Amino acid sequence: MLEEKIREDEKNKENKTKERKDKKTFENLSINLININGLTQTKYAELEEMFLRKEKELNLVCLTETHLKQDKIRISEDITEINSKRDTDGRKGGGLMILH
Repeated sequence: MLEEKIREDEKNKENKTKERKDKKTFENLSINLININGLTQTKYAELEEMFLRKEKELNLVCLTETHLKQDKIRISEDITEINSKRDTDGRKGGGLMILH
């Protein structure tokens, strides 16, 4: 009974290894999470230079606390932007942005 369990475990391990080999991997994947504490044009330029201009297969920069209430940052045309701005209800802070 114990031998059967061991053989079954070994087969399961082999199958899992085969499954992993079939999955697509990104060797040049870069994901960055930054609390930007108020995104300015100067900070954006630094981010673009440091993270977004590198030769990566997939490069994501996730920003928190952008403090943006309206579009006032000029994003390069070749960079995709997903933005969730802070509601203009008088509170400070907030805002999320993903750049790719």
